[in-house]
Amino acid sequence: MKCIKDEIIQKYIDGETTARETAAIEKHAETCSFCAQKIENQRVFAKQMKEKMGSWENFPTVIPEFKAPNLSKRRF
Repeated sequence: MKCIKDEIIQKYIDGETTARETAAIEKHAETCSFCAQKIENQRVFAKQMKEKMGSWENFPTVIPEFKAPNLSKRRF
């Protein structure tokens, strides 16, 4: 197997890979220290980002009212 792409690593960390993909990733990471380190680094980064994003929960979210544009065409 080639080294694992970053997007696949993130899917793996998020639990979005299939059982087959998960097995292949884990098997590869056992023999490839570079990918094993990438997985660990991405886990740490994702955890830090989730913690930072959680700090925004106390701020109110304001969603403006949706106004459909007037699509009627003028005829001359």
